[in-house]
Amino acid sequence: MILDNLQATQLIIRQNKVTQESRANDLAQTADKTMRWGISMPPRLYFMLEKYVKAHGDKGLFREQGDITWFMKKFPQFKIPKKV
Repeated sequence: MILDNLQATQLIIRQNKVTQESRANDLAQTADKTMRWGISMPPRLYFMLEKYVKAHGDKGLFREQGDITWFMKKFPQFKIPKKV
């Protein structure tokens, strides 16, 4: 099945909710606390955001400390942790 961009994004958002519920705690850590999940988005969306950010003079998407936290707060549908 081939999905358009909207369908792929909606599928990722639903998948993110399932993943969020499967994490060991509100910070989205694994059960052994060796890994913490951050965000999940369609690859094409990431590519387009990266291209946009670079075209406007920035080094790239998620290059500086705090960028992912900012993104999770602004676009919660793509975050995995319940708490940021």
